[in-house]
Amino acid sequence: MDRDLELQCLLLHHIFRLSQSLRQGESTLDELPSSAELARTYNLRVETVKKKLKHLLHLGLIHAISVSPKRYRFDPFGFSELDVGSEIYPILHDETSIYYLDI
Repeated sequence: MDRDLELQCLLLHHIFRLSQSLRQGESTLDELPSSAELARTYNLRVETVKKKLKHLLHLGLIHAISVSPKRYRFDPFGFSELDVGSEIYPILHDETSIYYLDI
């Protein structure tokens, strides 16, 4: 798998888990990740994380829910509308993938 694609999947999976926790009432909006928090968690440059998040935003898989700091939440509707031809689609829908999203 391409390194950029794997990084997008990793960030999306992290945001997905925290968004699920929020939906179940186990966390608050303040616990959703910002780009800086994601960068620290995965030891990446903030600019790199922001670039990957921008692509996930463009795909409609996440959306920003605050301004400062900008926190990200998984978008289940965007996931259901994801283009089948997208390179990330098969990874997120393959039950054997570590990035599989069970929605």
